[in-house]
Amino acid sequence: LRAALKDDGIAIPGEGGDQWSVLLGFAGRLFVLYHDLDLWECGREYDAIGSGDAIALGVLHATAPLGTAPRVCLQAAALAASEHRADVGPPFTVVDTAGEG
Repeated sequence: LRAALKDDGIAIPGEGGDQWSVLLGFAGRLFVLYHDLDLWECGREYDAIGSGDAIALGVLHATAPLGTAPRVCLQAAALAASEHRADVGPPFTVVDTAGEG
């Protein structure tokens, strides 16, 4: 993991750089990987990271029980965060690897 991050120009612990986090889904589980390589498993079916996380979480909480398609929920959450935070904006990228293997 360290080598892959370094190859992509992402700072790893002890080498300076910005703080970052990545939201990962794997085998039906959701994780957040932090800049210090701490890996945290989320306790619910959705989560959000970054400066607009509270806004996005509100949208996800409201849309999840409605049976809305996950991609639509994600787009709504990202757009809401970008409307209410000056430091959040498109483009937003969703990668779905379901069925690949």
